[in-house]
Amino acid sequence: MKQGSVLKSFSLIEVLLAIGIFTFGILSAFALIPLSTKISAQTENTTVAIGLAQSVMDNKINQNYDTITPGDTGIVDYEADTTSPYYKFKSQTIIQNINTDFISTPTDTGLKSVKVIISWQQGSQNKNYELFTTVARK
Repeated sequence: MKQGSVLKSFSLIEVLLAIGIFTFGILSAFALIPLSTKISAQTENTTVAIGLAQSVMDNKINQNYDTITPGDTGIVDYEADTTSPYYKFKSQTIIQNINTDFISTPTDTGLKSVKVIISWQQGSQNKNYELFTTVARK
């Protein structure tokens, strides 16, 4: 080594500080994994509920107007098979006669409202998705 040359290096404090910052960053990233998993499950359940609601709605509105009977189906298990991905979902369909102001009436005025509610349990919370439409006599 030449005399008078100076070696440049990091001090122990600088190395420990860099390791601390790196560790904090890695632990922060790992802390986001459970949140990401929870949000992904919520999004998946909502997407399934939307598809199920649309399917039930399509079945109702594709019927002849006179066969769409006003009433409430009550809450029905969407699928009884526990191995089905739809097992945790329940559906309810509410059909009402309505007037041109969209107010419920006891008589058939040529308009019916159809409301489909899909509900499910997510963790400790009850979630639901509602879909509405009106059907007119043709």
